[in-house]
Amino acid sequence: LENAREYHEFIAQCTTLTMGDLSAYIQENGIHFEEYDFVRFLKWWVKFNRIRPCYQYGPLIKRHISFSQLNATEPRSLDKIYYFRERNIFTDDDLPMPDSVIALSLQENIGTRMLEDASLRSWFSPLPVDVWASFISQQPIMTQGLVDDAEARNLVLSMLSREYRRQYRYGRAEGSQFEALMRNLLSDKSCIPFEDPKGKAKNTTDLPTELYLSSASLEAFSGISSFRKVNPELKDAGVSDDFLLALGVRKSVSVEFLFSNLDKLKWSENPKALIDYLRSATLTSQDMENLRSMAYLPALNDKSRTFAPSELYIGGSDLSGLNLPFIRLIQWPSDDKLSAESADGKFLMKLGCRVDPPLEPFLKYLSSQDDLTDEKRFHCLSFINKRLQPGGVYERVWAKSSASFKKMHFLPCTRKDPFGDGTLVKELRAPQECYSDSACQVMGFIILDPEVDRKSGRTYGTSFQLVSKPSPQLLLKRMLEVVLTAKMLLEHAGQDDEAIALRKTILSLFEQMFTYLSSRSSDFAPSHMKALQRESFVPCKDGSGSIGWYKPGDVYFKNSEKEEDEIIALLFHSVGFSPFLAAAGVKSEASVQDILHRLVSKPREVLQKVGVDKYTNLLHRIASEPIKNPSAQIRQAPFLLAYQQQEEGKGEDGAEAIATPVLAKAQDIYLIDNSFFGRMFPVLNAPHETDLEALYYRFGSRYISESVNKSYRIIGQQHKSTTLTR
Repeated sequence: LENAREYHEFIAQCTTLTMGDLSAYIQENGIHFEEYDFVRFLKWWVKFNRIRPCYQYGPLIKRHISFSQLNATEPRSLDKIYYFRERNIFTDDDLPMPDSVIALSLQENIGTRMLEDASLRSWFSPLPVDVWASFISQQPIMTQGLVDDAEARNLVLSMLSREYRRQYRYGRAEGSQFEALMRNLLSDKSCIPFEDPKGKAKNTTDLPTELYLSSASLEAFSGISSFRKVNPELKDAGVSDDFLLALGVRKSVSVEFLFSNLDKLKWSENPKALIDYLRSATLTSQDMENLRSMAYLPALNDKSRTFAPSELYIGGSDLSGLNLPFIRLIQWPSDDKLSAESADGKFLMKLGCRVDPPLEPFLKYLSSQDDLTDEKRFHCLSFINKRLQPGGVYERVWAKSSASFKKMHFLPCTRKDPFGDGTLVKELRAPQECYSDSACQVMGFIILDPEVDRKSGRTYGTSFQLVSKPSPQLLLKRMLEVVLTAKMLLEHAGQDDEAIALRKTILSLFEQMFTYLSSRSSDFAPSHMKALQRESFVPCKDGSGSIGWYKPGDVYFKNSEKEEDEIIALLFHSVGFSPFLAAAGVKSEASVQDILHRLVSKPREVLQKVGVDKYTNLLHRIASEPIKNPSAQIRQAPFLLAYQQQEEGKGEDGAEAIATPVLAKAQDIYLIDNSFFGRMFPVLNAPHETDLEALYYRFGSRYISESVNKSYRIIGQQHKSTTLTR
């Protein structure tokens, strides 16, 4: 093919196939691969992009590809596959996987390194453990507890246990977050196998909270109740006790039984009597220490067990109304008000009961709950906002860990597709990802939900340390990204009504963007504007309705109040006035040199667009600023308007003959300073206007009187002394 390149390009004039052509074809017709060809295609795509990167076409192409696997009855759509396995995490090949994960056989044929290539990052990503955990927690092997599923269930628990240890090696915060996820997914699932000495149970699993570690010493309570222990096979499979404890498996019951039998469980629903007794009793420091560490207090809406004071919160009016699932409020009679200022509340605080939830779990909860009502989320944020104020309990915590807190997605925000229909998409975002100034949303930036901001009294931006506005560098980068996207959309648009609507949308969008950027003009440095002058980012609509992109120096501002500017608008690319575009280099009006250059380069096109009268006006404008030394190009260009006189008499239709306007070089046009010569000789006449005659003369035209040579000749013979001379 390389040997024949010259033939194909210059002789056969074959069109070069581009990735845009391939993308358009696949979008229109789709493409289906067998497994072997599908593997070859992905490998080709990676290698091709390493030579000629075209990542932007990846999502479009993936959406229209399907393939058939060996021994599969139905074809698969590639658009429904998002993940591949990380072999260092998912080490067991027999682990069940969701349909969104590429088949293991395909992954091995393609190669994990290929799937990790930059060109496929928009196609596939490593399967997150939390996604897989959410999937597997809903499968029958983790919910039905059948004996036949024991081996697969042990594999799943072993894998989750390994990930639990790995997350804690990354850090306490990561480990706690993963622990909370596991507890949320599995604590209500009958998924932990227990010992079945008799082997008669059809279901050999139970809830984590109903089981005890296999190593737990429960002999002392054997006469009171019977207990189920975790099957020792789990330990052999690599499931750690720490992981089981994190799921809710119990380690000991001795303290619980001790307190239960002391008061016959009379205070298990209402601990007020116990607290009243303890407040009135004489307690030693050791007694207080025991009371702080032992679990004997009931929690509101949690009957699973009793809790230590440090695990419970004193629910004030604002905290109780939030109904936060990650904290436990102490069970207390509804007719008795419990607060941090009451006698009971102060004693519970001495025992270790807390008043305000820790900030980090609170923010993690808000970032993980997408389905919270707007009202509840607002109350939660107001609770935090109040304590972030100077002197608040969260002020120092936030200051110490603000970098990590700003990465959590807990703030309700809105974003709008610049090319969409104006629909606002609500989503949770981190403080470092959004802005408090709603005006920047026109450029696609994410902003704090204006409704939430209004209800908060415009305080969230300060409290959560939101950046008010995007930086100048980021604004220019986003603008160029929008330009690139607009060009791609226009490239794939046709000439139908939808395409026309798209062009209107783009022009309206950039008008709004330039208005916003103008409001930020003082933030841009001269270096920003200088760099921008090299970019073609100004959209202008031509006569056919298409949109072109031009550098600022090639565009002029419209001024509909002047007729001459209407002429300029026909010849040059023009936009509405914008201070930002003015700073970027867009000119307020076309100079004489610009007009002259346009007339010299394309005189017939200009005349056709504007007509004779307006063309003459342009020449008047050029004449208003004398050009001292016109170049040879100007002298030789046929751009001057002249008139060709027709022969005297009547035309074919009976009308008087008139002069015909034509375009000619200056040297071919004559200035008529003698009307007799003008009628005598069929020359091109310059317009009879003083300023234009001076202009034509400077460019090389001649006066007709200077160009006519006079000579005289006597006809007949000479006669002397005739009768008349006597």
